[in-house]
Amino acid sequence: MSFKICNHCGSRLDANDNYCPKCGTQYQATTNTPQPTEVEYQVEQERKNKGWLSSFIGFKGRLPRSIFLKVILGYILTWAIVLGVLMFLAYLEVNHKTRIIPYSVAMGFVKILGLTTIFSLLGISSQRMHDLNYSAWYLVGYYILLGFLSSFHLGNILGIAALLPYLVFAFKDSYPYENKWGKPFKS
Repeated sequence: MSFKICNHCGSRLDANDNYCPKCGTQYQATTNTPQPTEVEYQVEQERKNKGWLSSFIGFKGRLPRSIFLKVILGYILTWAIVLGVLMFLAYLEVNHKTRIIPYSVAMGFVKILGLTTIFSLLGISSQRMHDLNYSAWYLVGYYILLGFLSSFHLGNILGIAALLPYLVFAFKDSYPYENKWGKPFKS
C-alpha cells in the first residue's frame, strides 16, 4: 500500500489524501524528497515514540533487517573515517620532531569510541535478535563462550567467529508474527 508524508507535520497520509488529517495542510509533492518505504516509516514512528538515542542503545523492541544493515554500514563507514583521520594525525610529524596528536591520545579516542560502539552494537543486535524471535541472552552467551575460547589463543578464528551472528542477522528474514518484543514491521 502506498502512502505519503505530510510536508508540514510529518504525519502519514493515504495515497489519495490531498490534505493532512492532523494539521490540515495541503500536501505538496516534492521531487527532491523521496518518500520512505513502509518499513522505514514504521521504524521512524517507533523511534519517535521511544526517543532516538534510546532506540540505538536500548535493548527493547524489534529492528528489521533493512534498518539493521544501514546502521551496520554506518558504523563501518564511521570507524573507517575516524580511524583514518586519527592515524593520519598521529603519524604526521611537524618539522620532523613532534607529532600533531600523540599516538597515545589517538588510541584513547579510539578506546572511548569503541566502548560506546560496543554498547550500541549490543543494543541493535538485541533488537535484531528480537525481530528474529530469539532472546538476546543467546548473543550474550555466545560472546561469553568466545571470551572463554580466547584464552586458547585462537587469534583470527575468533575474529571471524565474532562476525558470524551479524551475517545471520543480515540474511535471515524477520519473524512474521507478533512476539513478546513487539509487532513485526510490514514490508
